[in-house]
Amino acid sequence: TAVMEGLTLMRTYAMVPDPTMVPDPFRVCHTAFSVTVRDICPKSLYHYLVIPRLSPTLDADRLQDLRALLRLPREQARGILVRLRTDALAAVKIIEGEMMREYGFTWPCHVGFHALPTPEYLPMHLKHLRCVPFLLFLSCVSQCS
Repeated sequence: TAVMEGLTLMRTYAMVPDPTMVPDPFRVCHTAFSVTVRDICPKSLYHYLVIPRLSPTLDADRLQDLRALLRLPREQARGILVRLRTDALAAVKIIEGEMMREYGFTWPCHVGFHALPTPEYLPMHLKHLRCVPFLLFLSCVSQCS
């Protein structure tokens, strides 16, 4: 199914050594820590995923889901969450730019994880909806302009 293919793609995108290898239609931006992609099954007009990149010190088992991440030593888990939030805020700026170009104004964009674990890999979701009950929001990161 498309959902299962998406889960495999998330892990594939996390493992790719060069994020520019992620196809342009999906890749939004990247940093040394993450790659941000458009969701292949979007639930909103703007639905992006910030996917932590795997490294020798950060393997897929540690990023299987939010529970696995929070089992890491406190400072390590906090560091990962802070980097994800930083990268998500940069992606929100890109979304807001798209909103301005397409609609002439911006509206709130929410950042968070699914409350129920997504099997296979941990993505951080960016959505434009005001209320999405199945997301555990870390913060509301933009305001109406």
